[in-house]
Amino acid sequence: MKHPLLTFALTGIIPLIFIAPVSAGNKLTLPKSAELLVVNGAKSSKLSQISLENGTSQIVFKYHTKYRSQGQDKRFSSEAIVLSFTAEDKTLSLVLPSLRSSSQSDKFNQTPQVTIEDSQRVALPIQTGVLRKEGIQLGRNYSKEVLNYNKTDAPAAVKSLAPTSVVISTPSTNPQLELEVLKDKAPELKDQQNISRILDFWYSQADETTRKAFKEKINKTDK
Repeated sequence: MKHPLLTFALTGIIPLIFIAPVSAGNKLTLPKSAELLVVNGAKSSKLSQISLENGTSQIVFKYHTKYRSQGQDKRFSSEAIVLSFTAEDKTLSLVLPSLRSSSQSDKFNQTPQVTIEDSQRVALPIQTGVLRKEGIQLGRNYSKEVLNYNKTDAPAAVKSLAPTSVVISTPSTNPQLELEVLKDKAPELKDQQNISRILDFWYSQADETTRKAFKEKINKTDK
């Protein structure tokens, strides 16, 4: 005879075993020669591995390497490369080519030949571009540059990472009405992935005072 408590316990445990796993998203590993600058519109730290949501992602990075030329070591720093791709629950790696001459380096700057591979070393379809700027390169705002880039029809541009301002004429005495009109005027913002990316971008652009005020609002909302 089956024990009633054991039967009840097994009845509760078995369904848990067959619950579908939670979506894990993507992991992207970068080589040491890659300097990460921007991830999905937001300024990034120099990381060797990043987590990305499922769907379309975009990174901006530079390639730093060196090669021998006429018996001397030559250092090479590429232009800022824009790379966009789409993936679902994959472990990915950024693969960069070996450069052995100044002509190869110049060619790479004109048309970056890079690859994104999954754990089976299968290359994913990607789109690449370059953020070019003439003159002094110090103090560049890459997140702002890629925002402008994403407003174009360039192959690696991601339109969802280029939020546009919505100007609405409503009485300022009714904030709730303004909110409802904004929702109607910008239905594409209801997509949670786009909302997350837009918040990341504008938070990265804000000064410390604005960031502090934003955090206080979130804390009040959570209570």
